[in-house]
Amino acid sequence: MAHNPAENPTPKSGKPTTAVNFGVLAIIIVAVVAAVIFTQTGRNKDTQVTPQAQEETQVTHLPQFTAKDLDGQTFDSKSLAGKRTWIVFNATWCSSCRAEIPEVQRLAERNDVEMLAIYLNEDQSIVAPYAQRLGLTYRQIPDPDGKITASFGIVSVPSHVLIGKDGSVQMQHLGGISEKEIEDALEN
Repeated sequence: MAHNPAENPTPKSGKPTTAVNFGVLAIIIVAVVAAVIFTQTGRNKDTQVTPQAQEETQVTHLPQFTAKDLDGQTFDSKSLAGKRTWIVFNATWCSSCRAEIPEVQRLAERNDVEMLAIYLNEDQSIVAPYAQRLGLTYRQIPDPDGKITASFGIVSVPSHVLIGKDGSVQMQHLGGISEKEIEDALEN
């Protein structure tokens, strides 16, 4: 009797047929695509990923938030009132963030601007060893659920925001930044 693959997808040899292999491959591809879509949209429903959405979600004033810094102290954004503040949004896994740390650290050593780092979707257990290893002296704030970052309309790291003494957003820069770009922003 001849073997009919439509009736039995596994021949007597015990090896699956090409149709079964393609079916398994299709299921794997669908699962991978679903996982990518979930990780891009599932963490924070307020975060958008298109350039048009970025323009729509940019803030004009410092959002109000509280969070624990690496020392376990509660930080309140209201404490920045009357201070010019540079905020860098980054992540420990981000190579562009790591590359700009010398410029950001020099900025933190200035007396004319407060410096604050917010770590997108990372908690203290990840951020603390990273900041210590790099010798960062400015305030580090983990943002494990991404809510602080989303409140600024930030959708990628690194990103930089300069807040004026009046609480207004004076500059928002997406991507890595050079020392010259920092100086130019501070002169305006």
